[in-house]
This record gives sequence, structure tokens and C-alpha cells, in this order.
Amino acid sequence: MGKVTVERVRNFEYHGCMPVEEKVGTWFETTVSVEGDLSKAAASDNIHDAINYVDLTDIVNEQMAIRSNLIEHVAQRIIDTIRAKYPELTSIAVSVKKLNAPVKGEVGSVGVEMEWIKS
Repeated sequence: MGKVTVERVRNFEYHGCMPVEEKVGTWFETTVSVEGDLSKAAASDNIHDAINYVDLTDIVNEQMAIRSNLIEHVAQRIIDTIRAKYPELTSIAVSVKKLNAPVKGEVGSVGVEMEWIKS
């Protein structure tokens, strides 16, 4: 077993329920961590046997580009797309943070963390 992580993928997008979020947009930061059997890739040294972090990054970028009201919805789409691409995985964790959220006060970010575990 092992883990592949892609940290802090940044996208400027327009997710949110408030009209200003749809018009102005803001930066988002997404982290994905997946677990599965990495032994075949470790032994073969072949990218075709690996859980490719380029694929994971592409999935994040593609799903972040689809506007949603809720970042929970975006995170779930990321999980679902990764599951379809890599059905052998045993767990997927996704964190989506909205930087500069339109809230009162000084807030570094707001976000969600969602996880899927194979049963």
C-alpha cells in the first residue's frame, strides 16, 4: 500500500452562492491524496503501472473549471472522477479551500475536506 498526494493545486474560478462570487471569482486551492497498491509501479518503474499524479492534477483542473454553487459539490465530482479513472484505489481524500472568501473579518481561507474509503 502507498499514498500519492498532489498538494495545493491553484485555480482561479467562480464557485459560490453569492452573485459577487460568480462575477468576480477568487482563487481556490485543492489537495488530493489517494491510497492504493503502489508495488507494481515500484517494481516495474513504468508510468503505466502508476497512479499518475499528472492525471490527478488534470482531474482537479477539469473539475474546478465547472462552476458550482458549493465546493462540496466540486470535491465530490473530483472524488467520483478519480474513482472512475482508478477503481483499484482504497481511499481518496480531497480538500478544496476558497481563498479570500466574501466573509466579514480577516479569514485566510474557508474549505471542505471529503473522503471516500472503499468498503
